[in-house]
Amino acid sequence: MAEMVVEAFLGSLFDVVLERLASSNFIDYFRRVKLDTLVDKLECILNSINQVLDDAEKKQYENPDVKKWLGDIKHAMYEADQLLDEIATDAPMKKLRAEFQPSTSNIFNFIPAFNNPFESRIKELITSLDSLADKMDKLQLKKQTCARNEFGLNSKPSERLPTTYLVDASSIYGRDEDKDKKIKILLSENGTQNQVPVISIVGLGGMGKTTFAKLVFNDRLIEEHFELKAWVYVSESFDIIRLTKEILRSFNSSEDDESILKSFDSSADDESVFNILQQRLQQRLTGKKYLLVLDDIWNGDDESWEQLLLPFNHGSSGSKIIATTRDREVAYVLKSRSLFDLQQLDKSDCWSLFVTHAFHGKNVCEYPNLESIGRKIVDKCGGLPLAVKTLGQLLRKKFSRHEWIKILETDMWHLSDKDNNINSVLRLSYHNLPSNRKRCFAYCSIFPRGYLFVKGLLIKFWMAEGLLKCCRSEKSEEEVGNEIFGDLESISFFQQSIHTI
Repeated sequence: MAEMVVEAFLGSLFDVVLERLASSNFIDYFRRVKLDTLVDKLECILNSINQVLDDAEKKQYENPDVKKWLGDIKHAMYEADQLLDEIATDAPMKKLRAEFQPSTSNIFNFIPAFNNPFESRIKELITSLDSLADKMDKLQLKKQTCARNEFGLNSKPSERLPTTYLVDASSIYGRDEDKDKKIKILLSENGTQNQVPVISIVGLGGMGKTTFAKLVFNDRLIEEHFELKAWVYVSESFDIIRLTKEILRSFNSSEDDESILKSFDSSADDESVFNILQQRLQQRLTGKKYLLVLDDIWNGDDESWEQLLLPFNHGSSGSKIIATTRDREVAYVLKSRSLFDLQQLDKSDCWSLFVTHAFHGKNVCEYPNLESIGRKIVDKCGGLPLAVKTLGQLLRKKFSRHEWIKILETDMWHLSDKDNNINSVLRLSYHNLPSNRKRCFAYCSIFPRGYLFVKGLLIKFWMAEGLLKCCRSEKSEEEVGNEIFGDLESISFFQQSIHTI
């Protein structure tokens, strides 16, 4: 988590410095002292570095050279921020002196251009940042661009393997009661004539949303109840044409459908392709009772989902859609009939899951020393199934008391991604946050584990640290803070405590 704190505040620092350089007070000052050309160069370099910052933050975990580069950038940005603080103090005094100079003394207006005390420091900063910018290509840092397709939707490559509906039900623990409730909802005939009911499963990354959906999807009663079933992995990259194609294929598309899908080439007009796909999908679903699972949804754009889901309103009564997402707002956009917050596993289920992966068929009673250590390790996982499973698989390869104690004493975030899948899963959620959300969430890491936050007090802390000042909004800082807290809660970065304060 320490690395995330650094990167969050580094991104915040870039926002602050660039906004200050673009402010009218600083622009007027630099023009007055004839340093505007120099500062334009500084701003250009900062913008160039800022464009690769997201990529660098992700690659630092695998490349120590990138991590060092980020550290050097951090020190340079601290210097830039300090320099602007000093200029902000000096500029009003210089302006005041200039205004009181007699008209015959206009020559003094030109003096700062030659003996301005900040000129040499700005040049040094530019030299330092220019050298760091030159390393971006060598480190293979890429600019973060957000491509938009014909439908105005953001598109970016997925960072995770796609999911499949296949599952080993014998390795799943603690979900039987929840499964029975969901199946009961799916088998009900409730619905409207103009909109298929959506059932959303919401929870933090690693909570087991996909696994739970698989458990329901593969149940015998579900298999017998629905004429058509389809499982489609959505991911962060929301491409409406790709999704429509994959949904059509997943519903066991006909040979005629396949020939149409193959006939599309790169020169085809996107809008025409989309219309044809939607028509074929509507024909496929009309009068059929179907179940569709849309797994791992990130996009919460109302218009996009409204377009995509139009053909689904032509299925027969009893059709259902299951959506899994980390973001409660996505569930609201989908107009979910039922919203299910997937909770952590209890201790006994976590231990059973851990035993399955860590002991792998061995008799736990034969390893009393490992059992006591293992139970402490499971407690650190906080009921997160992916964390339990990941550590269990890791400890199976390191089956000794010495190795288990090392893991017990190691912070999860300090395990390499090679050994720790939970890092990459949770980091993906973090990196998808806007910069202001990142820095506000990262700030919370200065508090001890298990700390109970009071919403209003935390927002005041954010305000005191200046974390809400970069938000370009007509709202007050407190209003912005409330909005950010709500967004973090909606994606399970905060969860309401059962304790009262």
